[in-house]
Amino acid sequence: VDDDPRPRVCACEGLPSFAGRRRTSTAATGRSRRQRANLAQLRPMSNPFIQRVANWLAQEVVVKGLAENKTFQRFALRTDAHVQEFTKKVNPAELAKSVDSFAKNVSETVAKEMKATPEQVGFKSKQELLAEARAKQAAK
Repeated sequence: VDDDPRPRVCACEGLPSFAGRRRTSTAATGRSRRQRANLAQLRPMSNPFIQRVANWLAQEVVVKGLAENKTFQRFALRTDAHVQEFTKKVNPAELAKSVDSFAKNVSETVAKEMKATPEQVGFKSKQELLAEARAKQAAK
């Protein structure tokens, strides 16, 4: 049994070869801990390649396709015009104040609701409902 913790690389697949090694434990997948650890180490190596392929695909297909699409160009121009019009109408100082007050109100409401007891919120326990039903029954 080889005590070297590094896996041997199989020339045909480029994956670790575990021939001649003792299995330490078996998971539901049938792989030893060492095999699972080595496979986990292999995954990040392929990640930059996948990212480059995804970036290329996004650049070539999506961006160039949308740049050549007349409908998308009209949409982009209309959206830009609406954004420019909105920024002219809104005063940034007033917007900041209203956003601050809104955030303060939301945080106060959340804090109040978190501290609320069931009686304040309007919920009744099962025991309270049964006691009220018994009281109504006794009153009849």
